Amino acid sequence: MFFDGKKDLEALHYILGVGVRNYLDVQATHMAFVQLKEFQKNKKLHEIKNVITPGLNDVLSKHEVSHGINTLKNKFKHIFDDWNLCKHYFTTRPIDKDFVMYSAMDVLDLSELADLINAKIDTVLDHKLTSQGYREAFVRDLSDAYASRACAKYTEVYEPVK
Repeated sequence: MFFDGKKDLEALHYILGVGVRNYLDVQATHMAFVQLKEFQKNKKLHEIKNVITPGLNDVLSKHEVSHGINTLKNKFKHIFDDWNLCKHYFTTRPIDKDFVMYSAMDVLDLSELADLINAKIDTVLDHKLTSQGYREAFVRDLSDAYASRACAKYTEVYEPVK
């Protein structure tokens, strides 16, 4: 499970040379919920071009999750924007204590947040669609499409051997 998995997938792919399968991108799920609410309200979708996607703290602040926002976000934002610092934090052992705390806080309420958003999606979608597994396929395909744009070579490089 990721929130804005593009950067996480890029880091794993380009820094450590690994790929991820079977994940859920909670930011993509949130954006789908926003689109579905807009469609339900106005019978039209938001223009997708130039949409600024909200960060994790923005989304956490809109939902009632147990622990609230990640207070270390601002401290680590500049680190992840600098290739050398980012690589240092991902590869140095022992892992920096602040980085461990930041990482833990980043995922602490992610599952709860996903459950809240998924429940809200269910309230927006037609009951017939949710009962036929449409919502699960919708979220899975959306997460794959959303994150694969950042790491287009992922499917070529990490396709399972048969």
